[in-house]
Amino acid sequence: MKRVYFIGFFGTGIRDVRYKAEHGLIQLGHVGLAFEGEPALILGFHPSLEAIDAIGGQEAALRWLRNRKDGNRLDGCLQNDVAIFERAYEISQSNPQTSVWELAQEVDEEAFERIREQALAWYNEKRIFPYTLPLPSREIEWDNCATFPRRLGLDLPETSGQLQRYIPALQAGGRLWKPKGGAS
Repeated sequence: MKRVYFIGFFGTGIRDVRYKAEHGLIQLGHVGLAFEGEPALILGFHPSLEAIDAIGGQEAALRWLRNRKDGNRLDGCLQNDVAIFERAYEISQSNPQTSVWELAQEVDEEAFERIREQALAWYNEKRIFPYTLPLPSREIEWDNCATFPRRLGLDLPETSGQLQRYIPALQAGGRLWKPKGGAS
């Protein structure tokens, strides 16, 4: 058996002026995946830089997505978010709300290789999928960082995509994550 790690944290919030200059994912919270033996790669699904630029920058993208209308989605792709998780960890030293959690999911070696190869292919291709924040209904095809792992055939710790439910699921079965030595 091999492990795939779900890694996530609550954000600082968008109204706290201390974190106004932080990346939007630090403000909102984030979830990513890491593979056993590869601590330098945490794949997170979120809007592409091109989609953010096209809508007018990070603040405009946050406003657009927070509006949560069924049509308010952006092109998203898998990105290496190690720096985001490391920054959340740094902030957690003075603000425990952003503590980073990891939950291991064991899969057999064949499934591990299939999941890893698919995730890396999508990452390397910068394959686009629709990204939006959680909606009240799942009538349209969408994902956010927390629900995207379902596309790889992984069982989600929590299915709503709402971090206020998802992070407690990571906490309940997981442990605190630390940079370079958490998911290994």
